[in-house]
Amino acid sequence: MSCNPLTCRHWVSKNCLSWAKEYFQTELTKISAEEGPNRVSVKNVSSCEGDVDVSQRKGKIITLFDVKLVLDIEGRSQGYQFLRVRCYEGR
Repeated sequence: MSCNPLTCRHWVSKNCLSWAKEYFQTELTKISAEEGPNRVSVKNVSSCEGDVDVSQRKGKIITLFDVKLVLDIEGRSQGYQFLRVRCYEGR
């Protein structure tokens, strides 16, 4: 049985970058660490760019992600006021 290329697709792909941006903003801003008087927390995801795709090929789910995140973090240490830094790591 042959397959018409217009109706029979073996590869389906969905761009999920907008979903990932929302997810990172919601979940990463919940992260904080504390030890004694020292505290650090993620305040904002100021940038999220790259590729986040979910694909299906012949019934198998394939995920692909290559994302650059820029996070605004805030910290406090004994004897120091709040520090605000923007940090990221390149691809």
